[in-house]
Amino acid sequence: MLNGRTWGPLRTRDGVSLPDAVKARFGKGCPCCGRRHMIWRWSPKRGKPTPAAAATHAHDFAVAKGGDNRCWFFACFQCNNDQGSLDLVTWTRKLRYDGDPRFVRVEELAVFVRRWVAAVGAEEMAEARRALGPIDHSAELRRLSR
Repeated sequence: MLNGRTWGPLRTRDGVSLPDAVKARFGKGCPCCGRRHMIWRWSPKRGKPTPAAAATHAHDFAVAKGGDNRCWFFACFQCNNDQGSLDLVTWTRKLRYDGDPRFVRVEELAVFVRRWVAAVGAEEMAEARRALGPIDHSAELRRLSR
């Protein structure tokens, strides 16, 4: 933690990050559309292939609307652009209404991401409680019983 900000993706106690979990569940391509993230092109300046359009960081909730900056996963530029500031569930509804075939994968992704984040949140809460140690509620109970 630096200046009150946490850097890097959210991780479980075992060290598994959300991008790693999404990649393990949906494969190496974009979890929304299934296409490869990058299209390689030859760079004459560097003398080797370089990505023309690298994968972007996508979020379930837009960070500007209060989403956690640590809860991100890789998605292709097109899907991230199409999602815009919508959360995954709202975007799924929009895709279904428009008849876009991506809605099946995005719906599955939304459920997966929300369950993963809820599980990590439960782990963080348990660790915070363990760090506080045993809490003596007797003084509060006496105050309430008066």
